Amino acid sequence: MLLEESSDEMEDGWQDEDDACPGYIEDDAKRSKDYARRVKQSLKAAKLMDKRDRPYALIYFSRPESILARNGKAKLFISATMAEALAGNQKIMDLIGDAVRHHAQSSTMTYEEVKALNIKVSDAQAVTARERASRQQLELEVASLRERLQGHNENAK
Repeated sequence: MLLEESSDEMEDGWQDEDDACPGYIEDDAKRSKDYARRVKQSLKAAKLMDKRDRPYALIYFSRPESILARNGKAKLFISATMAEALAGNQKIMDLIGDAVRHHAQSSTMTYEEVKALNIKVSDAQAVTARERASRQQLELEVASLRERLQGHNENAK
C-alpha cells in the first residue's frame, strides 16, 4: 500500500495487500475495469506522495496479456525528483519496456500452446464424463441387485 490508511480497506473497497486476494475475475471487461480502477488509485496515491515527500519513485503498470497486444498500454509514473535524476536518460525507460515485454512473452503461452492445452482439457473432460456415466450406471446396477436380493430374502422367509 502506498499510503497508510486508518483501516485495512482503502476508500473504494480495494483491500490492503495483507488481506486475501479476491481471486481471478473471469470476465475480461470486468477484470480490465477493475485493474484500471486500481491503477488509477495507485497513481493518485503516488502523485500525492510525490507532492508531499518528493521521493525517487518510478512505477510501471501493465498486464501481461495486454502489454503484448498491439494496442496494449502501460501506465508509468515518475516522480519529479526521479525525473530530475533520470533527465536525458531515455535508455532506462526503453530497457524497462523491453524487459517487461520480453518477460511477458517468455511467460505467456503461445497460440499453439493454448490450443494444445485446450485439447488436453477437452480430452480430460470427456474421460471424466465417461467415468461419471459409467459410475452412475454401476450404481444403478448395484441398487437393482440390492432390490432383487432384498426381494429374494423376503420371499425365502
